[in-house]
Amino acid sequence: MSAHRVQVQRPWHIPMTGRDPSEAHRASTPLELLFDLCFVVAVASAARALHNDLVVGQIWHGLVNYLVIFFAIWWPWMNFTWFASAYDTDDVQYRLLTFVQIAGVLIVAAGVPAAFNEQDFTTMVAGYIVMRIALVAQWLRAAREDPMRRAVALRFAVGITLIQLGWVIRLLIGWSEVGYLTFIGLGLLELAVPAWAERAGPETPWHAGHIVERYGLFTIIVLGECVLATTTAVQTALDAGGVAAPLLMVAVGGLLLVFALWWAYFKRDPDIGHHRSLRTMLGWATAITSSSRPSRHSGRASGSPRTRRMRRPTSAHRRQQRPSLCRSPSISPRWRCSTRSAVSDSSARSWWPSSSCSWRRSPRHGSVCRPRSS
Repeated sequence: MSAHRVQVQRPWHIPMTGRDPSEAHRASTPLELLFDLCFVVAVASAARALHNDLVVGQIWHGLVNYLVIFFAIWWPWMNFTWFASAYDTDDVQYRLLTFVQIAGVLIVAAGVPAAFNEQDFTTMVAGYIVMRIALVAQWLRAAREDPMRRAVALRFAVGITLIQLGWVIRLLIGWSEVGYLTFIGLGLLELAVPAWAERAGPETPWHAGHIVERYGLFTIIVLGECVLATTTAVQTALDAGGVAAPLLMVAVGGLLLVFALWWAYFKRDPDIGHHRSLRTMLGWATAITSSSRPSRHSGRASGSPRTRRMRRPTSAHRRQQRPSLCRSPSISPRWRCSTRSAVSDSSARSWWPSSSCSWRRSPRHGSVCRPRSS
């Protein structure tokens, strides 16, 4: 009996209105895995160049250039991951723009040797801009098709575009002392774009469990480079003089290092509760990728039946499920409250007041929620 595969035609366009952040069993797609595979090439190229510099004793030169190149690899991966977590439609348009980003990272990988050996970052900057402009096109599409978060998406598009112009200008300056200072400045601006953009409206509907899985996959990619470096060192030593005690120590030490790093990262279940804001997540993501554990934020109100104010959530509040809840988006300053329950519209992912609740502005207490008079 032969099995017949049903061929499903991929739709050209699916409205990019945002994924459901509470979607069950959300996992990385084959396209995201292909994206990671191409980034493996770029990370391996940078690691190989760093190894060559360390062999000849150019430690400072190798470390500085490696950090610069790794930023050009890591930050576009981060941006794609967060965008895909919120807006992955997997239609033809989305796939084609992702292919453009994949082409960009391969251009970056091709420019790594010239950047290390000749301080020529032209090819790398060209590949970086290709990746970033393709992401801008994705954000513009999200702005057109997701009216609720249009302001957020437009801020992402404008901020990324303006910084790419800065990278072109920095390329003309060259890698003098001024060039390194401009790199640091532009890098900080790149890191600041998500926090600035998310303040414009409701946060993008990223999926906490999906982000955790994607960070874990990138960590495994980097650990794979440690395995490759250890294997290369052992192979070189065997070709030179056979098995020796120092060789065995290097091999065992390298494997133990990889095992320890993997164990340290995955030893605990990820915290994807409801007590951290997106602002906190972005801070962790840009500081230490391997230490972040994304989650969503919720607060609860307490007080008299007549007046309920927003307070910082405590551990006791998180453990209790009270009938009266007040919640807010972690970035948007516009608070929504319900005296009966906090209800979420899964498609819009924003908080709306019930008919029994109205907002008042108090000079002393700020925004407060009072029951409507019947």
